[in-house]
Amino acid sequence: MEKISCWIIIFVALPLHVLAANGVLSTAQFGLPFVSEMSGTMNKVDLGYGTNRPEYDISYTGEDYKKFVDLQLGAQIPLYARTFEVDGKPSWGIALSIPFSVHIWEDMWEEVTAPVLNNDYRFGLGTFRYIKYLESDHFIKNIGVNFAPINHECTHIGDELTIYRKDADLPITRVNISYEYSELSITLNDPNGSRETLHSFRLGTMIRISDRGQGWYGLRPEEGDTSVLSVSDKRYEVYGEYQMQRTHGFLASGNVMNVASIEVRSRLKYGYPFLKEEANGVDWEEVTKSERMVPSVNAYFGWRYYPDVPGSAYSNVGLYVNAYQGVNYHGMFRNMKYGYLGLSIVIE
Repeated sequence: MEKISCWIIIFVALPLHVLAANGVLSTAQFGLPFVSEMSGTMNKVDLGYGTNRPEYDISYTGEDYKKFVDLQLGAQIPLYARTFEVDGKPSWGIALSIPFSVHIWEDMWEEVTAPVLNNDYRFGLGTFRYIKYLESDHFIKNIGVNFAPINHECTHIGDELTIYRKDADLPITRVNISYEYSELSITLNDPNGSRETLHSFRLGTMIRISDRGQGWYGLRPEEGDTSVLSVSDKRYEVYGEYQMQRTHGFLASGNVMNVASIEVRSRLKYGYPFLKEEANGVDWEEVTKSERMVPSVNAYFGWRYYPDVPGSAYSNVGLYVNAYQGVNYHGMFRNMKYGYLGLSIVIE
């Protein structure tokens, strides 16, 4: 039995070791999302106050702002990564990974059910990542490119919210947000796991490549009046990101890094009606806005801690203040404005 076990180890472990040595199933630190990236694959827990609306205010509180929990779970599943050297120095690198993330929006302090309001799911067939290393004494240390040819996003509101909207006889119960898109970005000074002071820049675009009925979204007749939806004539969003990491100076060190990150995105505000509560708090009026691009800003400021614990599952954990203003980024509520201020724990 011991001999059989030894042969199993040889025939299984040895090929895996050889594959890993050649880059298969290896991870890469470049091409990863900045902290502020709205559709990134980081792990985040956010707690704060966000704009309240009668469309998702199950308890009829009528408050302008409510406490919400945002939970995001994500990963870049590694398939291949390799760095190529010239004269003993890194020259360029490539990586292939599968992106996946889930974004959960919860009204945890609602009196009865603490409902999940919305779930967003994103995944792709693969993200191709490339980095070119430049001279280390230059301000621009590297240039990177990310390309994801086919990604998918779909969103679903929670069961309690569906029941609430049906019981309130709202004109739209649910809008189905579901589409495929391609994404391309270029990065200057990719952090690439560095613990040095660095200024990083990223410019990107996502382009919808599917066309189901209304484009980004659709509405079934049993879930609302299909005539209120306008057909999407815009297929893209563009964004710019800046991230500063500081390891020296006031309140910063090699193990406790000060980080500021901001994303400015031209986000599409979807073109179907939302509801405005009347003065009597019982009836609503429809507010119809045409589809248009709206600047949306997501900003983080805080500190990232590196535990330096051997065998740790995560390389660092950060505590940030997070502020957002722009189009609501949760599922079918992307037809209205949203503001948010809170605290965020980010695990990478």
